[in-house]
Amino acid sequence: MFFGKNEREALSGIQKSCQDFPRLMEETGNRIDALEKTAGKHDVVLEDLSDTLSELREQEENALESLHREVAALREERLSMEQDQEEKLLELLMEYENHLLMLEALLSDKEGWKEQFVKIHERIRQKCLPAGVTILGEAGEPVDYGLHEVIDVRKTSDPELDRHVAQVYERGILYKGHIRKARISAWKEEEK
Repeated sequence: MFFGKNEREALSGIQKSCQDFPRLMEETGNRIDALEKTAGKHDVVLEDLSDTLSELREQEENALESLHREVAALREERLSMEQDQEEKLLELLMEYENHLLMLEALLSDKEGWKEQFVKIHERIRQKCLPAGVTILGEAGEPVDYGLHEVIDVRKTSDPELDRHVAQVYERGILYKGHIRKARISAWKEEEK
């Protein structure tokens, strides 16, 4: 023969490898099948995890939306309560102011009392300014239809009194841009 001992051994190894090749291919195929099954299981698990994550995100979004609605409702309720409380405090202040106006009229002829009353009334008005409250309606000031509601007209022959406040029946108030008009009587010059 033409081959030496080394070549024969190499050839024998190749023949043996070729004989083992179908078995190796089958084993490799089995391993690939097993890997595909495992990969399939992982895909199913990943899909399940992805679905669960999507559901959790949706639940989180729904919970956040619900929470935002509840917070907005609570803010609205608080604002409404604050406005209601403000309204009641302003009504109380106006009630005090109107009672003071009546007292001033009653005490106008009693000099000692009148001076004390005027001082008390002025202190109350000074306390209103830092709170952002302006009391409207003073006898003698020019009539401003944005601030005064004229409920009575008095005739006068004095042109200087024309369109000025004759008497205040109920004080008005200016607070945070909201106006409650003072209810007054106004002077009107008689036509000559």
